[in-house]
Amino acid sequence: MIKIALVAAMEQEIIPLFEQFATDSAWYQKDEKIFINDTLGISVYGSVLGVGKVNAAYHTAEILLEFSPKLVINIGFAGGMQHGVSRGDIVIGNDYRQVDFQGFNMGNEAGIIPKSKPYVIPEIFIKILVEKSKELGYPCHVGRITTGDFFLSDSKKKQEIIDKFTPVAFDMESAAVAHVCAEKGVAFVAVRTLSDLADDQAEATIKTSSDNIEQRPVKLVLNTLTRSLASI
Repeated sequence: MIKIALVAAMEQEIIPLFEQFATDSAWYQKDEKIFINDTLGISVYGSVLGVGKVNAAYHTAEILLEFSPKLVINIGFAGGMQHGVSRGDIVIGNDYRQVDFQGFNMGNEAGIIPKSKPYVIPEIFIKILVEKSKELGYPCHVGRITTGDFFLSDSKKKQEIIDKFTPVAFDMESAAVAHVCAEKGVAFVAVRTLSDLADDQAEATIKTSSDNIEQRPVKLVLNTLTRSLASI
């Protein structure tokens, strides 16, 4: 049985996962957070981490200890950081940086905690995620995701982060989850949908939109899991 943890910062981001399990007879609920598909040989732990890096790191560590997943997937929203992206696009992380972490300048890469272990990036799984995203009609962007303990809604700050890190997206948890997973040697990938463009209009964009895009990461991940377990 392959164990996978699907985590999100907020209830709104994880609810589509539980709704999908409830309507698909191939899955059954083992307990409050664990769902199993015997045919596929998958056990999925779905959980809310809470907003921000501290919540994300703390609860990820708990999940790794309790569940011992082979792969952790962080689903949810993010702010777009590339020119030409749109709300609802999918972003997939293959590198992660903390924009508000600054250690001594001793040759360490910006946004990386010194002496931390390298991220375990599931490259083949990411490739299949991209293929499936195209099949579902979701524009998809793969690259670095930046993380900070603040909601990014400032065009000037956005440009500063772009100039320093060249990311595809910004969120408040992914790099923290990635760091904890790396320390334990567990594969990690963030699969998020753009809720806004992380600019001066970001907050207004979120407040005035109601298009159920939070369902996209869940649909994409579950479609990919049912397609190729060998990639995990």
